[in-house]
Amino acid sequence: ARRAAGAEPPPVIRAALDATERWITQPTDEHRRVAMRTAEAAQFSTPAGCAALAVYFSGGSIAPVDSPPVPAPEFVCAKAIAGAVIAAAVSPDPAQAPDRFRAFVAQGLDVVDKLQLWG
Repeated sequence: ARRAAGAEPPPVIRAALDATERWITQPTDEHRRVAMRTAEAAQFSTPAGCAALAVYFSGGSIAPVDSPPVPAPEFVCAKAIAGAVIAAAVSPDPAQAPDRFRAFVAQGLDVVDKLQLWG
C-alpha cells in the first residue's frame, strides 16, 4: 500500500498508512480503532484504506467501545489484505500488475524471513 501511494500521498492516504504501520509496531486496541477511522477517510477502494481496514478486522471487537464485544466476521481481515495487495498491484497501470505481484511476494517473504515467524 505504501508503494502504491507514491512519494507524496494525499494526507488521508498518508494517515491510513501511518495508522497501519503504528498498529503493526504497537498493536493496541486504540491504534486498531484509529486505523478504522483512517481507512474510512482513505476509502476502502484504495490500497491504504484496505490495509487500514485489515488492521481493524485483525482482532478485538468491532462493536463500539462501551458495547458488548462482537468479533469480526471470519476471514474478513485476510480479504481486506488481499484487496490492498490487488489494488496496489493494478494501480496506476494494470499492465504492470504481474511484475508488481512478484515484487510484493518477494517483499512479503523478506519480511517473514526478517521476523523469523516460522523459524
